[in-house]
Amino acid sequence: MSVVSAREFHRSPSAAKRMAREGPVFVTDRGRLSLVVLDIAEYERLTGAQSLRDALRMDEEIDVEPVVSRDVPGAADL
Repeated sequence: MSVVSAREFHRSPSAAKRMAREGPVFVTDRGRLSLVVLDIAEYERLTGAQSLRDALRMDEEIDVEPVVSRDVPGAADL
C-alpha cells in the first residue's frame, strides 16, 4: 500500500502505475484521500467483475469501408 499526493500523482502517473502492481495506491488531495489506483487484476478480483479485457474484445468481424474525401476545405469563416 502506498500513499502519494495529487501533485506527485500528476507529476508522475507512471510511478503510481508501477506502485499499483504491488498494492493499492492512495492519492491524497490537500491531505484527504481522494482516489485509489489499483492494478486491473486486483480490481477484477475485488469486484468479481468480468475481465474488462474480455468485455472489450470483439468476437465478430466488422466490415468497415473507409471514406476518403477529395474535397479541399475552404478558409474558415471567422
